[in-house]
Amino acid sequence: MFCLCGLYLGGCRGNTPANAPRLQQLPTTYGPRGASDEIVAKVNGMPIYQSDVKRQAEVEGVPAQQALESLVAIEALAGRAASQPWGQGKEAHEGFRQILAQAWVVKHIEPQLGPDAIPEQVLQQAYERTRNGFVHPRLLRTALLEFQLPAKADVQRRAQVRGWMNELKPWLSRPENRTYEAWQSLSQEPLWKDRQISFGVTWVPEGEAYSEPLNRAIHALQNPKEVSPIVEDPFGVHVALYLGERAATNVGFDEAKATLRQAIHESWRQRRFLELTNALARKAGVQMVATAEVPFK
Repeated sequence: MFCLCGLYLGGCRGNTPANAPRLQQLPTTYGPRGASDEIVAKVNGMPIYQSDVKRQAEVEGVPAQQALESLVAIEALAGRAASQPWGQGKEAHEGFRQILAQAWVVKHIEPQLGPDAIPEQVLQQAYERTRNGFVHPRLLRTALLEFQLPAKADVQRRAQVRGWMNELKPWLSRPENRTYEAWQSLSQEPLWKDRQISFGVTWVPEGEAYSEPLNRAIHALQNPKEVSPIVEDPFGVHVALYLGERAATNVGFDEAKATLRQAIHESWRQRRFLELTNALARKAGVQMVATAEVPFK
């Protein structure tokens, strides 16, 4: 005996409107099928294949036998709804309409929404937006404590901030202070806040960020908790803390496609689902009818 609330329908008594199936709870697809795919059951002449059971089990997170039972139940219910008088009033009528809507989504829309259905052009656009994640030199994640200066800062001002940074040397040398949290906390202390010390965290590519002296000092860092020498350049006085890194990589579009499919699949799937269902609604010739309760404008 099956309870509808335990199936991927998510309940049929008004929990899910007929025009908004709970897409994330449906099987991935009913096809396509490989040559070795075998029929494991038939319901009203409708075959259920091994691949159907496998996909349903993945979606529900249940054993294969339970997934097969779900598929048999929904096929039986959909067949009954299509062939029998409604009976039992408006509530039952609406319930069967939801069953048919769900069955339509599973058989006709879901096959168009798997990761492999994402068009090449969409993947290419995603690759271009995130190219820096696939093609980059060595990236070093660093924390920075710095006194930023305008390029035309006078000698006296430079000497002042240089002296403040030198005051920090004993504090910087202690291992317990070589953490993100310690540096952030120091930047919020009243003394250093009044002196306008700046704290930040960033990924620094080789040869492309900051001044040459600071970039060189950052990329000389090799180990966690390692601190750079104090660096003075036209933009201020700085010190950097090693937090982590990404090795250089050069992953082309063809290599990145599988990763991209998984990364964008859910957002693309939801967007494409709305496009397909909206297209169905337009073809259905929907007519809006004004009511006294909800005036149509």
